[in-house]
Amino acid sequence: MELERPTGLEEAVTLHRDLLSGFVVTDPELPDSINAALVLAGLEGLLVVAPGRESWAREIGFERRHDLRGRFRSRVGLYLWAFAELCPRCAEASAASNEPAWNRPESVDLIVKDRLFAFALASFEGGGLRDLGKSILLFLAAGPWGIRNCVFPLRLDAPLRALALRLLSIGAPQTLLPTFMASNFSFHSGLPAKAALSQAHIDPSTVQLERDKVYLTFTLSDGDQCALMNTAELGGLPA
Repeated sequence: MELERPTGLEEAVTLHRDLLSGFVVTDPELPDSINAALVLAGLEGLLVVAPGRESWAREIGFERRHDLRGRFRSRVGLYLWAFAELCPRCAEASAASNEPAWNRPESVDLIVKDRLFAFALASFEGGGLRDLGKSILLFLAAGPWGIRNCVFPLRLDAPLRALALRLLSIGAPQTLLPTFMASNFSFHSGLPAKAALSQAHIDPSTVQLERDKVYLTFTLSDGDQCALMNTAELGGLPA
């Protein structure tokens, strides 16, 4: 594999200009326009630029294909338009929840590469059984310690968690993959696996415990996002 090492953004864009057909301008007054611009970038092969970079894009030789400035009065109006006009052209059965106000760009490359529909509106409607499921999960994660200290020793956490997930899935079955601070997915998702994903498990019936010994186990769960798994939940850089 031959590596390309562009010295800057302009060289990188010029090097791959055959993949681009123009640019789309975001609206600084409506940060969520970034999501619509990312969707358009994936669908039509566009650069996403802020108004201050429009002249730079023109100097490189690109034409403006879309200008989102002043088109929408609110983020709700923006997403209603995007859902009607852009979502049918996006990848099926997948979407990206991307909050522009967080200024976290790690997932934008995957949004463009896989032509995902990007949004930042809450999809959860309060009330009803789904709201109860959300409350149960919040209790298990950060509820009153005195009550949780009774639930976990009695091993009631697993059935409660299963119940909560069942309630949350009512009317909206989905799989969520949190990717906060986990970047470069457009590259990593294209790497072929060298081996099938599998994990060996010991048959519990074959394990013989000795009563006069103390056994110590180290358990690392998956956390709540890819970044935690990538750093062993220590907050540092992976080895």
